[in-house]
Amino acid sequence: MFYDSSLFGLLNKSRKIITISKISLVYNYCTKLGPPSDKWQEKETSTDTNGEELYIRLRDYIYRHVGKVKADLDNTPDNHLLLTYVKHWNRFTSAAVYTSHLFRYLNRVWIHRSKAERSNVYEVHILALRAWLDVIFDKTASLGNRIVDIVLNDINCERNKEIIETNVIKQFCESLVRLGGANNSN
Repeated sequence: MFYDSSLFGLLNKSRKIITISKISLVYNYCTKLGPPSDKWQEKETSTDTNGEELYIRLRDYIYRHVGKVKADLDNTPDNHLLLTYVKHWNRFTSAAVYTSHLFRYLNRVWIHRSKAERSNVYEVHILALRAWLDVIFDKTASLGNRIVDIVLNDINCERNKEIIETNVIKQFCESLVRLGGANNSN
């Protein structure tokens, strides 16, 4: 599918160069030119409809991607969970920055206008962080609690003079700070 391979495949690769052609794909789609050789190209829609459709597809893709990360974390044993979380977090946030740059035009035009009308529209990087928060730290899921319990246990071990991975705990705490900022963003 056009979107998965050309635009959103970026979330799966943290070190991918954003090319002008990919930025042009987003711009062209948002300005009614549509993606090349796609059935929507013939459809006459307004810029707002195209922007909304692209935003919804991006949002859904990000949530599906984070769901896959959550499934991987759910299957990770506790002794590797914190390190695995941090690895996924670092890859995901790097990809979210790249994706935000890729969707710069969508951020500037459609999202900027829509934020005034809707409370659930966010710039792409905030959308990605909110997806991570909603899925990984879902109030009904135990994954967030498992991770926090591991961190608290590691802190207790350090107090008992045991050697722990303080860098991993630091990165986890920094992820919580970033997620807290995303949660407060409008």
